[in-house]
Amino acid sequence: MRLFTAIRLPAEVRHHLCAAQQELDASRAMTGVKWTPAENLHVTLKFLGEIRQEDSARVIDELGKVQVLPATLFIDHITGFPKRGRAHVVVGALAGECEKVGAMFDQIENACALIGVPRDRRGFTPHVTIGRSRDGVNLSKYRGEGSFPGPSFAVESFDLMMSTLTPRGPIYEALATYKGR
Repeated sequence: MRLFTAIRLPAEVRHHLCAAQQELDASRAMTGVKWTPAENLHVTLKFLGEIRQEDSARVIDELGKVQVLPATLFIDHITGFPKRGRAHVVVGALAGECEKVGAMFDQIENACALIGVPRDRRGFTPHVTIGRSRDGVNLSKYRGEGSFPGPSFAVESFDLMMSTLTPRGPIYEALATYKGR
């Protein structure tokens, strides 16, 4: 099973990001970008990778020990990864109470380490992936004037998600939802 933890986005935030995708897609600099469908837009907390089905119950239990820290976030602007040169991943950068989401990420890292999932080598950068490009794109001219910041949203839970890869793109399914106490 291919698993990750995520914060799902409310409809109005997904709608706002889809409008940004359309605006970016109209730009000649954005050719070759595969845009993330609205139903797949989310904040990835941790990608766990392939987990054996027989180990999934332990994953679910360990993640249940993570304290959900309520937070308010918003998409501040559009940027890309890597930060230098042509971006291969187009993202909505998160702002607001990101330190609380970072603290949840740290707890998830600790819980996953107990079940043998390696820690991420890079630090947590809160974002929503809105598109990917094999050749890379130049985002330096996109300003999104009047479009950002986006609508704020409350984080009150996170999900353990299963990703099934298909020729049309990934299909995501929530296996467990973890809410604040």
